Amino acid sequence: MGFVVLGALSGCFLTRASLPPESEFPRDFALVVAIGEAGSARTEIHMLEGDPGDLKSRRLRIRQAENPTAWPPVFDSVFEGTLSARTLHRLSRALDASGFTTLAAVHDSLDHPDATPVVIRLRQNGRIQQVMARGRRLPPMVKAIEAIDAALPIEIDTWPRWLQPLERTKALRPPLVADANRALAFHRKWLAEDPQRKQLHIDIFALLCSLGRYDEARRELAVLGADPELAGFVPELSRLLR
Repeated sequence: MGFVVLGALSGCFLTRASLPPESEFPRDFALVVAIGEAGSARTEIHMLEGDPGDLKSRRLRIRQAENPTAWPPVFDSVFEGTLSARTLHRLSRALDASGFTTLAAVHDSLDHPDATPVVIRLRQNGRIQQVMARGRRLPPMVKAIEAIDAALPIEIDTWPRWLQPLERTKALRPPLVADANRALAFHRKWLAEDPQRKQLHIDIFALLCSLGRYDEARRELAVLGADPELAGFVPELSRLLR
């Protein structure tokens, strides 16, 4: 809470007459899903604001690391697109109906302590809720994940086994495809659009190292070293350059 296909999703164009009433839109809607441990999630799904003032769509970013246990993870499979107003409206309604908002913040399983956790952070209608589940197949969490998965134009194959069976769309969707060069462009663009998301510098550094572009990686390391919030990572990251 991998591949890069850039551009708007097919089927996202809607005429004004076909849209639900504007009052039904969750104007503050934002959603982040992480599959994996905090700080080393294998898959992240971000549905966040797009262009300023655009209340009827959300920017969709998905990124995935092949080896989430490595640090820093190399998010070399990525996707960027746009979720339409109709899709957001349907998703928001489904999340409300799922019972997700009634869940407590943490649902852990003593029987499955090594299970892969799923974290969902949802903001809508003035409320923020974050739920972490690990090894416990709660119906509201499952329904929420099914609704989120159905809204995606990309096939996500990293949902944990303990969630199965999941009811998933039968429509054919492309998988995430690893492409470190595209992922590098994706992360640089994201950082340029949201400079406060400083940890993206670490992800860019990891991608540069994976590509063998060590001179650029050293320059990125200098940027990290100049930032008081990130400088503490430099000694460990610098080992990747030796």
